[in-house]
Amino acid sequence: GGSFGVVQNASQFSDGYQWMDPTGANTDSRNQCASFASQMMKHAGIDIEVCMNGDVLANQFKAVGAYHAPGSGYQPQPGDLIDWAHHVGIYAGNGEYIARNSSGGVKRGSMSGMEQYFGSLLGYGSISELQRAKGHSA
Repeated sequence: GGSFGVVQNASQFSDGYQWMDPTGANTDSRNQCASFASQMMKHAGIDIEVCMNGDVLANQFKAVGAYHAPGSGYQPQPGDLIDWAHHVGIYAGNGEYIARNSSGGVKRGSMSGMEQYFGSLLGYGSISELQRAKGHSA
């Protein structure tokens, strides 16, 4: 469960898989990134509201002080939210991300150089801090 479960959940899909929100709430194939990240977290037992919007997702971390700007010294942990200007994903460890990209489907790759595609890196959402803030063991 927990942080490892988030990565495990997101890793079950093959590269390029055109994941769609299984609830049917979000039918826009080009805007699945927040639905994907939030559902992978929820299915791992993270106390998070499933949402379709990256800002709404990031704000859930910000609201409990579990959001960290790049350069703050925070080292992202597997399962954490990655918040770019135009995209969100899951930190997979070892400098890699997993995300539901707009046309490319589910993708695991290096974070290096992704800002040219996803916009500037805004920060990370710590799922262990989010869980602690909500009264769960991390």
